[in-house]
Amino acid sequence: PSSRSWGSRNQMIPSDTTAFQIYSDSLTRHGHNLNPSLIVDAIIDRGGSIISEGASDWIIDPSSDVFLWETMMYFFGMSGAREMTKQNLDAAGWIKRCRSNPRTIGVSNVDLLFRLRTDLYATETDTDMESIGHASGLDSTTALVQEIQFVAPYNVSTITKHWDTSDSSNLSPDQVEIKSLCSLISSGTELKIFRGDFESASLDV
Repeated sequence: PSSRSWGSRNQMIPSDTTAFQIYSDSLTRHGHNLNPSLIVDAIIDRGGSIISEGASDWIIDPSSDVFLWETMMYFFGMSGAREMTKQNLDAAGWIKRCRSNPRTIGVSNVDLLFRLRTDLYATETDTDMESIGHASGLDSTTALVQEIQFVAPYNVSTITKHWDTSDSSNLSPDQVEIKSLCSLISSGTELKIFRGDFESASLDV
């Protein structure tokens, strides 16, 4: 963490530790879940079970991970900077200092793998999807996949798209293709869109 200093408007430029704490507090106030155990409890309450969990921290180097570093700074600027300003801190000065002396960003992250009760979530059987494929004249190398669309507040639908399984460019050598029975709505951007208040909210909260 860097030491505090004073900006051009005689406002204090917060340390990196303070700035990121303000950002974290902002996420929490906007309903963003930062506690993985709450996700585990919710899945178990719905009849699921946890298969595996483990730390998967991000170490974002500003030199080798330029795009991700810039994305994180964008998120911090959209939410954290506004909260800093409310506390009479020099948010612009902090961002300027970060860009003039880029530092590696460390993000604590946990990966969770669950087994879910498929009877609660499956809406179409494999037979239904296969029937649609045959009726459309699709060959064995084309799979039908469903894409989620937010059509209105608290209203989600899906559209069916074609996936060419023979096209190796769809996957890189270190990727695998999986079949999902359901998809969760994230507690960040997707939840805001689902509720219909995305326009008035920061992109990451």
